[in-house]
Order: sequence, then C-alpha cells, then structure tokens
Amino acid sequence: MMKYANNPILMEEVFKLVSNMYSKGKVPKDFTTTKTVMLPKKANTLKCEEHRTLSLVSQALKILLKIIQYRIRDKIESNLGNDQYGFRRHKSTREAILALRLTLDCRLDIGHNTSVAFIDLEKAFDKVDWKLMMGRLKEIGLDYRDRKIIYELYRQQETIIEVGKEKGMAKIKQGFPSTQDPDDATQVSSPVTTQCSYHSTRVQGDQSQEKNENEFSTAEIRKTFVKKVYATLTVQLMVVLGFILFFSFHQPTKHWVQNNTYILYISLAVAFVSIVLLALFMDFRRKAPWNYVLLGAYTVAEGVILGVLASCYARNAVLTAVAITAIITLALTVFALKSKYDFTTWGTFLICFSIPILILGIICIFVRNNIIYYVYSAVTCVMFSMYLVYDTQLMLMGKHKYTVGPDDYVFATLNLYVDIVNIFMIVLDFLFKSKK
Repeated sequence: MMKYANNPILMEEVFKLVSNMYSKGKVPKDFTTTKTVMLPKKANTLKCEEHRTLSLVSQALKILLKIIQYRIRDKIESNLGNDQYGFRRHKSTREAILALRLTLDCRLDIGHNTSVAFIDLEKAFDKVDWKLMMGRLKEIGLDYRDRKIIYELYRQQETIIEVGKEKGMAKIKQGFPSTQDPDDATQVSSPVTTQCSYHSTRVQGDQSQEKNENEFSTAEIRKTFVKKVYATLTVQLMVVLGFILFFSFHQPTKHWVQNNTYILYISLAVAFVSIVLLALFMDFRRKAPWNYVLLGAYTVAEGVILGVLASCYARNAVLTAVAITAIITLALTVFALKSKYDFTTWGTFLICFSIPILILGIICIFVRNNIIYYVYSAVTCVMFSMYLVYDTQLMLMGKHKYTVGPDDYVFATLNLYVDIVNIFMIVLDFLFKSKK
C-alpha cells in the first residue's frame, strides 16, 4: 500500500476510512493488532526479566498514528517546556546528548568539576497514569475526537506474542506500541503456549483494568458532563420561568410588550442566529466563552419570546401549563435514565415521524378544524416527549449505541432546553384552545 501512496484514489479511500473512524470514535481491529517479539538477553534463557520486547505494527496503524501526530502536534508542543527533549523536532535525544557533551567540554576547558546524574525510571513508560494523561489532554484543548481515538487505541490494543516457535494473543494493558519497526503484524489465532510466562505490566490478560477504563469513561467524564448539563439547564429554565411569570403577572410590562411587538421580532432574530451558530459550527458550541455567550443569548431571547406569548394567555392557563410541563419533563427524564431500552437508535425514526407532523401543522394553518388541531397538538407533544427521552439518553454512555461527547455539553443542554420549551408551548396553546 505504501508503494502506491501517491495514488489519488488510494489517498481518497484512506481519507474516507480515517474520517469514518473519527466520526464514530471507533478503531477497526486491523488497526489495533501488533506483534511482540521476545528477544533474549542471554542464550537459552526462560526468565521474563532476561528478555527484551520489540513491538511491530502494521502499515495501516502507522498511517493513523501519523495523522494523529500531525493533528495534536501544535497543541502538545505549545505546552512542553524548552528543556523537554525526546521525540520532538530539533529536540531529539541526539540534540540533548550533543548539548550535554558541549557543556561538559566547556566546563572541562575552564577547569570546573562537573557531575552528571542519570536516572533510569524502571518501566516508566509502562506506568503512565492514563486517567491523569487524558485529563491533561482535555485541559490543553485537545479535540475530543483525537482523545477518543487515542483512548480507543490504548483500550483495544492486542498483540501477538512470539517466543521462539510459540505464538499467542494477549491484550496490551500498559504503554503504547512503537511506530519505528517496519514489519507488518499478521493475525495469529494459535493458543497461548509460550515458553516464557510473560506476566509483566506491559502485557496482561487481566480484565480488571478494562473494567476500570470503562468505569473511568462513564463514571468520571460522563458524571461530570451530566452534572454540568443539568446545572446549565436548570439556570436556563429558571430564567425562562422568570420571564414568563413577570410578563404574565406584572401588568405594566404585560401591556408594554403587547403594544411594542418589535421586541418579539428582535428576540426571534437573536434566537435564530444563536441556535444556528451553536448547531452548525463546532467551534462556537465547544469553545468558551463563545458557547456560553451564544447559549445565554438564546436563553434570554427565548425567555422574552415565551414571556410575550404567555402574556396573551390567561394566568391560570400559564400556571397549569408550567405545572404539566414540569411533571412531563420529570417523568420522562426519570424514565430515560432508568430504562434499559436504548432510544438513541431512534434518530432516523424521529426524523421520519417529524415530516408528516410538519405537513399536518401546515394544514392546520389553512384548515380551521378543532379535531385536526387536537390531533396535531397531541402528536406534536408526543414527538417532543420522544425527543426529550432521546436527547436525555444521548448524554449517557452506558450501553447506548450513540452518545454525545463530553465537549458538547452546551449542545446537549440546548437539545433538552428546546424539547422542554416546545412541550410547554404546545401544552399552553392546547389548554387555551380547549377552554375557548
């Protein structure tokens, strides 16, 4: 494959493959299988500590690792100190040794005694705290998709261990495969019957760490993510509720907004621009402070819109709609959190379900019929209730097939907020029409 790397068709296929991996956050098995060769330090030895390990990776994995390297290099380099040497452009180990040699020569020329201390940390690379490292990568602003691919490469790495004529499969639980060896690793399905019982921290068959990795992914990141989403959502709902009650019960304000409708159109424009920027542009919804600014603008604009609309309804209808919406939201949220059924696979169904409802809504504009209107209100309320369950489960990693990333907390909050607001508007209008 590398021989024809300049082939445009091949480059396009590689681009599609890597793009698919980044969009789904999953790495194919062919990219995660390496080959570990055990090289004895002494002849005919059977002791593990008297062997060196050499990792051989496939060309496909080399391409992926090179892509990851180019994507994260600038942010990594900007966070490394000037005295950090090794695996860096113009700051490799050779440059460090040369700098040390020149320093020693200069000090010897002027007659100064110099002491050099070399510290060798045993299996330092195999004892990297991955939880700490992934947190640090997030702090420096590394894209969630890059962090997800790195994490998946680490979590799913398998290796073919070869000692003499014996071969066997094992999971790599510490460290990361080297990319310097040109050999390709091939799949071997023979049982593990190696001469050396290799039980170091680099290769283990233990499943407990895989469990801890999954727990880290859900319990640490996802728990914080869910708290952040619901804290932000609570603030939004309180702001909207304040606008609704103030515009409905404060008579001077109620009369003013009803006589000055331009405030409604301005709010509609602000809400439209804000939601488009948050929905279509990843940089706006993931990077602070723009994500908070746009979310705050949308919240205030939507609060003004709902406040103006609520001022046109009876106070009892407004309070009843608030109570019904609160009950529906709480019940569906608890159901989504506790349900074992995965609703995140319903995305296509919900889109298809929304199309006839949209057509029915257009019909209601031109055909004044109470039965059609009641049917439209009922199915629309059901639709947004289903969206609320769908969007709630998207935040939970668990056993759900699809999920949003930890960096998309603003987008997840916006989804829930829009669902709840639409349920409130439908319930309020239904109560008003039914009483009328």
